[in-house]
Amino acid sequence: MKIKYREKKYFCGEFIEVDIYPVRELPKGKRIRAKPSSVAQKLLNDHNRVKKLTRLLNTNFTENDVKIELTYSDKELPADEDEADRNLRNFFRRIKRFRKKNNLPELKYIVVTEQGKRTKRFHHHIVMSGGMLLSDIKNIWGKGIIRQTQIEYGEKGLDGLANYMSKNLTNGAVSSNQKLWHASRNLIYPKERTNDNKISKRKAKELYENQECREPFEKLYPDYEYIESEAKLNPLDSQYYICISLRKRQIHTSGGKGKKKAKK
Repeated sequence: MKIKYREKKYFCGEFIEVDIYPVRELPKGKRIRAKPSSVAQKLLNDHNRVKKLTRLLNTNFTENDVKIELTYSDKELPADEDEADRNLRNFFRRIKRFRKKNNLPELKYIVVTEQGKRTKRFHHHIVMSGGMLLSDIKNIWGKGIIRQTQIEYGEKGLDGLANYMSKNLTNGAVSSNQKLWHASRNLIYPKERTNDNKISKRKAKELYENQECREPFEKLYPDYEYIESEAKLNPLDSQYYICISLRKRQIHTSGGKGKKKAKK
């Protein structure tokens, strides 16, 4: 069975994620039987869902956008999830109408609805386009308290926010086959590019052995600054699995000439 290494890149706004992993080429007509699900597989699936959310956030939202939490007063508390969903749809409908009337850019959003494990109260975590006053959002919601904060980028962008919005995976409130979040249809999805001819096993081994150094990674991706990598060697098949996080190299101008940001 021939093994080659695949490089899969995800372009997410200012960020790029690269997965490097072995691919086994099977003879025609041969198939690999799916293995039964396991705890390890569930953890991997949950991890990938959080990564997918991080990519989506990084691709669509900046520090000019906002994170809000919609809560309910006792009087407005929905009886069930269906009613909570209707409230949310009405909220977004009115937000879109307000933005159109005030010549604001089209609304983008990602929302996670949670129900407290102890209180059973519904609330909604939303990342959405900025440009609106909190007082206007509060008037449109009209069902309880609103908490709003500006989005802040970390070293890897909005990974911290994605982890926060995905906590239902770790506390067991959402199963593997349930949808974790809902989003507006106008979101831009990360561009993906796959290359099976760039990375050799020798190069994968080099990256694995030098994962604490930024030079090999920035040499491979010169337009980006290295953030971090996670590299593992599977002892069962002696193959390498590498995940790399990078950010577009910042260009500073001085005296009319472009100057690259110095490496740390």
